[in-house]
Amino acid sequence: MAILLSVACLGLTAIVTQMVVLREFLNVFSGNELTLGVILGNWLLLTGLGSFLGRYAHRIRNPIRWVLLAQMGIALLPTLQILGIRMLKQMLLSGLMMGIGEAFWASLILLLPFCLISGFLLALYSGLASPRRGPRQIGDVYVLDTLGGIIGGLLFGLLLVYFFAPFQIATFLLALNLLAALYLSHVTGRPAMRGSALVVLLISLVVLGRTDLERQTGQAMFPGLEVIFQRSTPYGNLAAARQEGQLSFYQNGVPIGSSQDHAAAEETVHYALVQHPDPQSVLLVSGGLVGAHREVGKYLVAQIDYVELDPAILELAQSTAGAGNDPRVHLIAADARRHIRSVRGAYDAVLMALPDPASAQLNRFYTVEFFSEVRRALRPNGVLSFS
Repeated sequence: MAILLSVACLGLTAIVTQMVVLREFLNVFSGNELTLGVILGNWLLLTGLGSFLGRYAHRIRNPIRWVLLAQMGIALLPTLQILGIRMLKQMLLSGLMMGIGEAFWASLILLLPFCLISGFLLALYSGLASPRRGPRQIGDVYVLDTLGGIIGGLLFGLLLVYFFAPFQIATFLLALNLLAALYLSHVTGRPAMRGSALVVLLISLVVLGRTDLERQTGQAMFPGLEVIFQRSTPYGNLAAARQEGQLSFYQNGVPIGSSQDHAAAEETVHYALVQHPDPQSVLLVSGGLVGAHREVGKYLVAQIDYVELDPAILELAQSTAGAGNDPRVHLIAADARRHIRSVRGAYDAVLMALPDPASAQLNRFYTVEFFSEVRRALRPNGVLSFS
């Protein structure tokens, strides 16, 4: 039973670690779906290599001891991976971005320990957890591992990503695996390994509890800037950094606005609204962080709908740019494309202040289909504006 529990913990830990690590890599590499493909490719390659090395697991004389050591390593590695990923920014000159080549090599190196151990451990478990021999032996273990992965995916998608920061999630995985190792060492009668797991658990919890790694490593990702706000949301990592009185805003490492960029706010709004004789209802897609809503407010409009996918951006726009001060401004936390699709003839102008289409998420707003949806949402003589 203890072995079965350890197998399920491995599956849960692997899937949760994978999702946390992918989000962290995107934040550092300012990446898109191509970056995700490179990282996932390395993950599969290295895990497969670990499983291949597991063909020699039957030669190990004391497999339980190695299982316990590997599980303690699996417990510690997610925290170390997050640390390593965030320290990558220290290796670059300020303002430079990593390319696909750097993403490949950095992810290969940083994923290597975890993926090799997890792949090898799965093969090692197959000789301990299943009473059957032959081709079905690994199948029994794989089913348990997959079940743990399903539980981990649900746990991450429904709870962890909403309420916990990356290092808090890593701490949860650390405690889960070390407790499983404690139980396995107790059941198999290994007091020395049980004492080692307990010591590692206590020391790790004390160190993580007394060290604000989230704040310290968050600062390290923005060299030369003072990070005043940082939060992991279901949509990515959101940060605000100050330099000489100017606030710059980042989402997943990509700049999305600056408090002193008045020209961007003016260009977003005035080029479009001077084309309309009497705009009354305006939809602003992003742009609140640079103050675009204030520029719209200079017109005699009756309604300004400001929409952002991430509610945390709306909160940040309220606190730094006064997005909620004008009663005409209605804050909407929703997918902009879905919102536009849901209305007909509602707006005199749709103003888009989105970044360039460097990802599939953003490319949706630069398509013929989207322009057709905007046309239906506009009133006669309505205006669509985008950079």
